Amino acid sequence: MNIIAFMPTGDWEGNTRRRLFLALAQKLREHGGRLLAINRPITPLVTLATKPGKLAQWLRSRSSVEQVERNVFTLTPFLAVHDLLAPMVPFAKAANRALLRSAIDNAARARLLRRDRLVVWISHPVLYYWAQLFPEAVVAYECWDAHELFPNVQNNPLRRVMLVRQERQLLLSADVVFATAEELVRTRGRYCPETHYVPNACDYGPFANPKEVDEALPGPLTAGFVGSINDAFDFELLEYAARTLQDMQFVVIGRVTWRHASRPARKFFAAARTDPENTHYLGPRRYTDVPGLVKQIGVCLIPFVLSERTKSVSPNKLHEYLAAGKPVVSTDLPEVRQFRGVVYIARSKEEPAALVRRAIAEDSPEKRKQREAVARANTWDARAAYIIDVLRRVGERKSARKHHQP
Repeated sequence: MNIIAFMPTGDWEGNTRRRLFLALAQKLREHGGRLLAINRPITPLVTLATKPGKLAQWLRSRSSVEQVERNVFTLTPFLAVHDLLAPMVPFAKAANRALLRSAIDNAARARLLRRDRLVVWISHPVLYYWAQLFPEAVVAYECWDAHELFPNVQNNPLRRVMLVRQERQLLLSADVVFATAEELVRTRGRYCPETHYVPNACDYGPFANPKEVDEALPGPLTAGFVGSINDAFDFELLEYAARTLQDMQFVVIGRVTWRHASRPARKFFAAARTDPENTHYLGPRRYTDVPGLVKQIGVCLIPFVLSERTKSVSPNKLHEYLAAGKPVVSTDLPEVRQFRGVVYIARSKEEPAALVRRAIAEDSPEKRKQREAVARANTWDARAAYIIDVLRRVGERKSARKHHQP
């Protein structure tokens, strides 16, 4: 089996879904398969205007294909029109398909990427029209969020209507859907009966046995969040907890990943901040340094707002925290409730502060082992093994139907 995976955002390096793709590649390697990751494309106007450095590097490169792991290759294609704009430009989708198919065919010949038992993996609704790129392939849609509920989509009615329509088309044309939240299974499964629940997971080893890092977090008592800081983050809840627990230090590590910041976000990231002195916004860190930083945190936090969007959020950091053996305090997210045996769940703005205190008081070697055991059962390796089994079964069924057609 070979997988052609379209990157949902950005390129291979630093991509939000890269941990899963690496785990899938490991499973493919066991049977001689390969993974070709399609980076965000080069387009004449958009790339020149937004990422001239990427365009210059692409022009200097002798090949748009690079090997990044033993059986993982990346392709940075050239397209006529940006894929966000292509549906609105006559003939653009057809032109883009022809250019991309040619680029993939060339990469396949150069890297011996077999065309039989092929999977086209799509991770975002705007990429819906790549589903028919190779009619013989199994089309897999990984639905990892309710994209139509993001603020920049909600605030643009035309864009929201278009995105919902694109995802509907993708769901109807997909052979299989992997959804990261039960709410996504419920809402997307009505369009694709072959919809599977595959929540986010962790790389157990790096968090269970982290390497030391040079950076020391404020302490000695520290509560912290590590991850993407977006519209789901509840700044007011964090502020309340920090003001209540003055003897503790609160750290937030991660990149701000959305443009249309809410009022609390603007307040906290303004030059003249008014947040408590025991709150520290440290910015992004390299992924390889994250386990060492988590090791220094006494209580790990998932301070997300409760909203329609967060009904579908499967927090990546949950199992990373648990793999590190750390006590976790989270707001009452649907995807976290199933772990209430090892996670402290807050149901009001006032409760997290009390639960942080309780988590510290109740921590023990036995509780740490319980948390680590849950993380070991929720690794990217386990998710990849399940996905490959499903893809193999769906592929065999699709091949059988094709051979039985008159």
